[in-house]
Amino acid sequence: MFLWARMMIEYLCSPAWTRKQRVSTIQSVIYPEGLDSMYTRITQLICKGYPLERKLASAIVTWLVFSLRPLTVQEMAIALKLSVPGFDEDDESNDFEHRVTTTCASLVEIAPIEDSRYDTQVNIFRLIHLSAKEYFLRQKENRDNLVPLDFAGSHLSIAMACVRYLTYHVPAQPLGGTLGARSNPKDLDKHFPLYHYAALQWTRHLETAATSPYSSQRDGSNVPEDSVALLDALRQFLHQKFALMSWIEACYVFQSVPSFGSLTNSSALMTKGLIPFETSEYSREIFENCLKLGQYLENLGVEWGE
Repeated sequence: MFLWARMMIEYLCSPAWTRKQRVSTIQSVIYPEGLDSMYTRITQLICKGYPLERKLASAIVTWLVFSLRPLTVQEMAIALKLSVPGFDEDDESNDFEHRVTTTCASLVEIAPIEDSRYDTQVNIFRLIHLSAKEYFLRQKENRDNLVPLDFAGSHLSIAMACVRYLTYHVPAQPLGGTLGARSNPKDLDKHFPLYHYAALQWTRHLETAATSPYSSQRDGSNVPEDSVALLDALRQFLHQKFALMSWIEACYVFQSVPSFGSLTNSSALMTKGLIPFETSEYSREIFENCLKLGQYLENLGVEWGE
């Protein structure tokens, strides 16, 4: 009840409403009202905003619902820049944290958590309540919703953002500067905030999409919009040897073995046409190359150990 009241107050304080509309909203509420009704009311408010703000809100909710761990403020800034064309987290006219929370009305909040890697506190974005995540997951079939979340498509979209980051936004060279020089994970986090997440999680997002029950329900006419873009991103990544070497090194710098199992499993399923990609020689070649990379990483793990 307290959560509903808090969200209603913030909703009514939105500058999008006139005084008359605020009074009308209050009079239309049938008590008791569930949180789903409140979430629907808020998403409808967000949909009244400018196209860029709506795209930004959609990307924020997608990352918060489907990310495999909480994202820090710095990680989210890079994630949104990769996901929303035209968005610039460095825009001095807006405070980034304020922009994220106001764009999503009262659906998103900032909270401190303990970073176990460095024994320090960091700020993360999170949905206001677990019920908000459950609400958006139930909206997957509603194409008119703020976020018409598609389980497999959303994981593919995040995987694509991670692959692009690894390909174009981090050094395609030894991370220590020269061969044999050791690199520091804190330095990598400072200069490349999304590196840890992208390096360790992109293959897991790919595997989650491949093994999701929604994938097996698709047919050739129901292919995620981002699938072609992901194929192109994978092709670019696989053709850049130094980018691949940097990714493998980064995994070990972050004290994690490259997730060859996830890559092998998802690539095998994609090669057989069992998940949401149009089957073609082009896509099959890419996933066969991913499969070879996964097998190479498995052999590398045996030689190097953990």
